[in-house]
Amino acid sequence: MPGMRRRLPIALCTVAAALAAAQAAAASPVYVVRGDRVELTDDPTLPADDLPTGPAACARPQPAPARARAAAGPSVGDALHDAYAHHRITRAQDAEYRGMYAAARRAHGRLSGLRRSELGAAIRTLQQIAARGQLSASRMPALFLQLERNTELWSRRPIPPRPVIHPDPCAAFFPARSGARARAAQPTRMTFGDSPLIFQWYPGNGLQIQPLANFGKANGLWSACTRTPPSRDCDLDTLRRLLDDLVSIASRRGSLTAWEYWFPFGGGSPPWISGLTEGTAIQALARGYALFGDRRYLDAARDALGAFRAGPPLGVRRPVPGGARYLEYSFAPSLFIVNGFLQAVIGLHDYAEIARSPTARRLYREGERVAARDLPRADTGAWSLYSLGGAESDLNYHRLLRDFAQGLCDRTRKAVYCRTAARFAAYMKRHPRLSFRGPRTARAGRATPIRFHLSKISCVQVTVTRGGRTAFSSRASYGHGHRSVTWVPRAPGRYRVRLEAADLRNHHTVALGTIAVR
Repeated sequence: MPGMRRRLPIALCTVAAALAAAQAAAASPVYVVRGDRVELTDDPTLPADDLPTGPAACARPQPAPARARAAAGPSVGDALHDAYAHHRITRAQDAEYRGMYAAARRAHGRLSGLRRSELGAAIRTLQQIAARGQLSASRMPALFLQLERNTELWSRRPIPPRPVIHPDPCAAFFPARSGARARAAQPTRMTFGDSPLIFQWYPGNGLQIQPLANFGKANGLWSACTRTPPSRDCDLDTLRRLLDDLVSIASRRGSLTAWEYWFPFGGGSPPWISGLTEGTAIQALARGYALFGDRRYLDAARDALGAFRAGPPLGVRRPVPGGARYLEYSFAPSLFIVNGFLQAVIGLHDYAEIARSPTARRLYREGERVAARDLPRADTGAWSLYSLGGAESDLNYHRLLRDFAQGLCDRTRKAVYCRTAARFAAYMKRHPRLSFRGPRTARAGRATPIRFHLSKISCVQVTVTRGGRTAFSSRASYGHGHRSVTWVPRAPGRYRVRLEAADLRNHHTVALGTIAVR
């Protein structure tokens, strides 16, 4: 790729993408744009991945609609005129934002293919938010900065590789049979110039400011700098610049401060917020205040507490008997994702300790009481659940939930967190339990469910043979419990059934059975 110099290979995971932890766990690749060069570097303070794809059954980022719905409401120009007329932006800001918007549209007219579609998505995002009357003055810094970076990348910079996920996730666990390993690429993240602010490419939505990745990086830098002795990854100047950038792009969402997401996701339309992100934000900002003594960080964190006081879709608070849950997504009031809830509670705890805030302490206690009840419900006895009543966690979410449970154990010394964290750690060392549940007999030409019981989420290979020849083979990912796969036997005889399960740590278990076909 012209203009790009590879310094090291891109790190790849072998399973589904992970949610970014509040603490940096592993280095992550980042493309740094400086002048005409795009250089791949490795950031040891950046968590491995971002919000949210979750288990395969969960929602994923959705491409922006091909056409904007801007005609139904105010235009971008109308929003700028209104903000300037009411003295919410200065004349210089009005001129700057209009220039950015005009430059993006001119560049879009000259482009074709992928570059045109991705820049077009960024333009439509701005137009649609304006059309809904939501392009407020406080949202303009983030949205126009995002537009400017999209214009820069898609109009004249080398395009980094697009993440590719192998269509067969079970190939990682049965490589000899598949001939290929499943690989999920790390997210494509970028920084521009001297700013450490992280943007992420969501194909179909262009570059997006990634709040959770940014606050996760801030926590990673804080951790590196507060160790004894400080880690070689400590960079106080970068941490201060990152926190300054994040404070400058915070939005007013009603009466509260938030770091919003600007792409459609899981049925939600932008702008939306995440309790996980807001909890990580107030944690990182409070830590920044403790480190630098800059009151702006504490003020921004205090204003962000409103997200935990307001219900959806404005905030993330969901009252329940005895306290409250804090939602992962402001647009999904009935989805209770456990790992995000625990980190929101941890963020409130840490902010309350540093700021000595009675409000934050009350919000923390309301959440912690419910978290202590919810966590055991996320324990299947062999693995963890991603959401209450929902699917199991993938490997990275399971680790994340273990770490957050341990974080609450360290802070509260409550047995429910300490014991659950220990169990979740133990589950990663245990092989799946697998058993053949029939049938013992079947009839040729009729659909036959081959039944089995599985203790935890695994890829399961089902092979039916007769006389050394394969009559049927199937491979898929299954959650825990009673499962089945349908086979239609073609001829009478005695068939051997071999079931092989591989869990997310690649621990294998085999179960055998026979079926007599009449």
